Amino acid sequence: MISYMFYKFVDDIGLEHEFIPVKTPNKNAFIESFFSIYEVQFLQVWYFKSMSDVFEKTVEFIDFYNARRLHGSLNYNSPLDFKTKFNKNEIAKYKVSA
Repeated sequence: MISYMFYKFVDDIGLEHEFIPVKTPNKNAFIESFFSIYEVQFLQVWYFKSMSDVFEKTVEFIDFYNARRLHGSLNYNSPLDFKTKFNKNEIAKYKVSA
């Protein structure tokens, strides 16, 4: 993302746009995986009426993804369930794949 308008927007809202180092694709594997799932399981299966419809359904999808969708890499727990178990020190009995 080298667009001046994007850079200015990020700067105006007080964020720092971070780039991963060159030749280190493993640094953003989790977000790449999320966007792949978002595209295949959400964008390719829904029709939208407006941008507000896209926004509303995206918020619902992210809630589903984090609270109810089972993730194989988290031993078939949702991220929320996994975090709850981790915080209760119940996670030791789970082997988490990287």
